[in-house]
Amino acid sequence: MNQEDLSELSHWISKTEELLNAPELDFSGIYDVLLQVRTSSEDIQQTEAMVFSRLAMEIVNQLKRVESRSLQRKGRDALWDLMTTTRWFLEHANRVSSGEEFDLMTVRVASVLKSLGICPEEPWEAMLRTGKPRSKAL
Repeated sequence: MNQEDLSELSHWISKTEELLNAPELDFSGIYDVLLQVRTSSEDIQQTEAMVFSRLAMEIVNQLKRVESRSLQRKGRDALWDLMTTTRWFLEHANRVSSGEEFDLMTVRVASVLKSLGICPEEPWEAMLRTGKPRSKAL
């Protein structure tokens, strides 16, 4: 993983954060930028960023269907947490992690996914445990 690859991934994370700070959520725009985060992270084999970007994309898909402002805020907060945690993993890429940070984030995201109406039997639940999706949809 070289500095140029990390800079590109960091750029897409910053773009996502900009969109999340907008007064109105642009779900299509956020999804498109998250797709770039996912692609960049896959290119450099950055596991946490791959998993978190897939989860963020699923949250965005669910938020498109949600009318409740409180659930939209909860989803936005989870997306923000995912991006800042992904940035933290990038900044500390050379550090050996105990896995605690990853576990804490996946628990938080699982809670948000469930509140958005996603049941535990869905493919992303396995991804939370394994880091790999069961289906190509994610």
